[in-house]
Amino acid sequence: RSSDLTFDEITFNLKNQSSNFVGKQLVTISISSDSGVLPYKGDVGGNTILLQEPVKHSACKSYVLLNEVWRKKTNPDQSSIKCDQSLRGWHRFDGSIGGQMPETCVPQLRCSTHASGWLDGKHPTSVGVEESYRVCFHWSSNCCNWNSQVKVVNCGGFYVYNFYQFPNACSLAYCGDA
Repeated sequence: RSSDLTFDEITFNLKNQSSNFVGKQLVTISISSDSGVLPYKGDVGGNTILLQEPVKHSACKSYVLLNEVWRKKTNPDQSSIKCDQSLRGWHRFDGSIGGQMPETCVPQLRCSTHASGWLDGKHPTSVGVEESYRVCFHWSSNCCNWNSQVKVVNCGGFYVYNFYQFPNACSLAYCGDA
């Protein structure tokens, strides 16, 4: 897994020996792993690439952790109805509640809310790239009765979500995939 990859310095030999680099050039290469493609910055000099830290989006270091157990998609409790209408900015779903938003329709009356929120699409595979998605809220037998836009970034082992738009309705909440 890419999140387990640690190094201070790695040197790779370039296969194309006929390429001669004069001085150093900054490059970005990608390393495929189980959790996606990690872009790395590095310096090219001679016939080697010296890799530095992986390139990540700034939101991967600055987010609010969502860890409320009521967010689990399997939670049918309706004793205290929740609404995420005021939730804004970058957030991460804790592993205890699934680590990410569900990618399939969640039944209504789950996640301690009336209309359960889920991500309409597969999470991004490229690390550090911000992508736009639609979040759907299931209500009245319609898996996408309401929807909003969200930005998602794969941080190489976890995802962060920028909640910046919300339907003019409540009670709707973003669910975790547990």
